[in-house]
Amino acid sequence: LKEVAEGVTEKVNEFNERVPLIEFLAHPGLRDRHWDKMGEVVGYSIKPDEFTTLNRIAEQRLEPFLKEFEEISFAAGKEYNLEKSLAAMRAEWAPLECPFTQYRDTEWSIMGNLEEIQMILDDHIVKTQTMKNNSYIEPFLDDCLEWEKTVLLIQDVFDYWLKVQVTWMYLEPIFGSEDIMKQMPTEGAMFKTVDKNWKEIITAGNVDPKVLSVIKIDGIMKMLTEACDL
Repeated sequence: LKEVAEGVTEKVNEFNERVPLIEFLAHPGLRDRHWDKMGEVVGYSIKPDEFTTLNRIAEQRLEPFLKEFEEISFAAGKEYNLEKSLAAMRAEWAPLECPFTQYRDTEWSIMGNLEEIQMILDDHIVKTQTMKNNSYIEPFLDDCLEWEKTVLLIQDVFDYWLKVQVTWMYLEPIFGSEDIMKQMPTEGAMFKTVDKNWKEIITAGNVDPKVLSVIKIDGIMKMLTEACDL
């Protein structure tokens, strides 16, 4: 019995010695670029395949490279967290819709309360801009910068949308009068342009109210900025 216990203890101790190596080589954040770096350290590829087992890893005697593996695995973990964070932000926006509500008793809609969406937007802008300055962002820098453009575009669209909307709601009843249009033909023509573009945007937004679709309405920022100018 003593011999059995000693044998088991020896096996457990051997396994415990290999736990750090297993942790470093089994990190879910490891990608081809990390395996390439490990291969450079060892002098040959150690990327696992369908035939990889613990015994095969043990036979390679990789313990002398633990320090280098730890550094590579640590970097992989940091990169993995950034990758997950970026994916989580995209996933959070995917179902979000603009809160359109009916405008008075008309067929048209206006943007409703954006408070909840604005809170998410503010949070994601800060996260994204912090992320792009992270020292481990390089593998995802292009994706991060592209996502930054997206959240900043959402902010711009909402800002201009609300500016146009509040003025349009004020002027629409006024220029709905034929007498006013006759008395103020120049201003009336300007409002007609704004009104036409505004209703085009509203119509397109109601077809697909998801925020990530609304910001892709053809020419939306051009129409909104011109409407503000007019």
